[in-house]
Amino acid sequence: MCHAPRQRHHPNARAARARERLALAREDAGGRAGCSERSDPRRMWRGHPDGVQAPADRLPGMHDGYDFEASGNLRLWKAEGDSAGRSLEHYIQPAEEYSLQDLGLEEAGSTVKLYLEALGNTSSWWFGPNNDSTWQWNNPTSPQAISVHAEHEDLRTQIGDSVLVKPMLVDLRIDSDNDGTLSLRDEALEQAEPGIAPGAWWVINNDDSDSDLWVPDYADGYGLAAAKGTAVNAEADQVSNEDEFYKISTDFTRYAGNDAERLKVRFNYDANDPIAGVQFDGTQGYRIVDGGLIRIWTTDAADPGRDGRKLQDGGSVIESGYAYSVSDLPAAGLYLESVASSGSLADLDVLVEYLLDGVVFASDRVAGTSVASKAGFTTQALQRARINPDTWAPLAGFPFNQNTVQAVYDYYRDTYLANQDDFVWLGMARMAGGAVWDGLITGEQAITLLRAALANPLQTWQDRLGNLYALEIAERQQVMFVEMQKAIFEDLAWQHELYADAGYAAFEILRTHTPKDVPSDVDTVWKQIDAGDVVRGNFALVPREQNYILQPYWDQFTAAFGMQGVVIGQGTRSPLPNGLPFASTPGLGLFPNVAWWPDRERWIELDMWPKWLDYIKRERADLVKAGLGTQLGPAFVSPI
Repeated sequence: MCHAPRQRHHPNARAARARERLALAREDAGGRAGCSERSDPRRMWRGHPDGVQAPADRLPGMHDGYDFEASGNLRLWKAEGDSAGRSLEHYIQPAEEYSLQDLGLEEAGSTVKLYLEALGNTSSWWFGPNNDSTWQWNNPTSPQAISVHAEHEDLRTQIGDSVLVKPMLVDLRIDSDNDGTLSLRDEALEQAEPGIAPGAWWVINNDDSDSDLWVPDYADGYGLAAAKGTAVNAEADQVSNEDEFYKISTDFTRYAGNDAERLKVRFNYDANDPIAGVQFDGTQGYRIVDGGLIRIWTTDAADPGRDGRKLQDGGSVIESGYAYSVSDLPAAGLYLESVASSGSLADLDVLVEYLLDGVVFASDRVAGTSVASKAGFTTQALQRARINPDTWAPLAGFPFNQNTVQAVYDYYRDTYLANQDDFVWLGMARMAGGAVWDGLITGEQAITLLRAALANPLQTWQDRLGNLYALEIAERQQVMFVEMQKAIFEDLAWQHELYADAGYAAFEILRTHTPKDVPSDVDTVWKQIDAGDVVRGNFALVPREQNYILQPYWDQFTAAFGMQGVVIGQGTRSPLPNGLPFASTPGLGLFPNVAWWPDRERWIELDMWPKWLDYIKRERADLVKAGLGTQLGPAFVSPI
């Protein structure tokens, strides 16, 4: 919080010899009111109404609940507010006499700087029973005067001067925890040292609150797809009534008084233009392209009248660096939206400046961090894959999900081709997709034959029992493969989206904000890739995918059908040219089990991974570009 103004007064030492006395007095604008000690920093008390005491464990940077005995508005100091060693000895008391030497005026013609602090006549944080709080500020209604009177020792020579000031509070507050209130916790979050603490957290608005399919909330309502001649969800491209921004309060008009026409407010921040700063194309969907990270609005997200143009052009966006008249800004406050990830903690600085006649006289700032979310970047991956999450239903089987299964592997292909140097795993996943696809097609053919056999009334009861059991295995296997594919996508696609958009720094920031979304193995993957150890980083995705994500499905399958994993393993072929079939991998023994992670790990490590690395060195993306089902013959399972 910043109090203003801070004006400097330079007493002139006209009489050079000692024993001159200087008296400082506070006057009201209407005439001499005498001296007041009511702003004396030594006369403050700490407490709360009705005996409610401030909690002892407040967050760093929170106010201490101090109030003042009476209503003084000004203090005069011999040292700047941030000076090292400043103490009450530097405070200049009203109506006290000071020698010129006390003020540092040692020689004729010398000057000294004094510093003015402005404060409200009652200003305090009150703590409620839930540790919420209310800021109280009673602003002076008329200008105040600082007067200086100097007397010579003969008491006949007197000189004086006065400066009129009007204390004003400039307090930029943002609802950083998005709980709908501006509280003490938000105030504490404002102060942060860049790179050390996050300050305020602002989560990126790239989810899809209104479920309009493939239009992220930060691009909703501006007709960006239609402007590119694309009809994708043009009718659904509207402001989301389920969305919300972070509330900003600066009390624009409260302190303007008679100076409203002279007073302007200017915001400076890392701005993204909602229209010019967002790019749409049919392949990659929507992307932030101007480097801006946040937006400031005059309306909340759900307001149907919200307009992506600048306020001065008839829209709802506060332009960074533009000075607005107080009368142009809504008294209810503004709103902040985050659209892209920060590069480091507290690297965003929202600065509000108050200008009088074009001159900045007061300001306040909030430090913050724009942070990704797993949910938001999963939504982004779904948007770019053109997958409707509401119709992705693995329990409905492969035929129902066939288009979605293909869309997943097409997404792997496109994302790999756009990032071949870093996303080695995605290319291999797309290759494995060909084998999985063939296995699913073959599985459906087997299901069709089994159902036809069961429809034969001449079938023996022994054959019927055998066919029923085989059908149960085949149907459960089909569902399991679709479930596995969805689980892998939901765990790993968002990570690739985040790295492609913002690099490893975004993972570091997210791990600080939401540690459970970036466990140590995920952090290791992207740290190694970012450091240039691309092969090892990508290979670290294999145990996460195969053991952490897929093994629970195989365990359930084994519990239901016993050693069926051995049977499946006999028909599992490599998705790579000249790759070894699973059952031929050295060291797997007589009965290799594809449902057992150590056997799959050995197959991948000894054969699939090194052959994939060798292949991409030579031919790069040729097979990755091939259509599903054209790479290999039937295979029932793939490691990826």
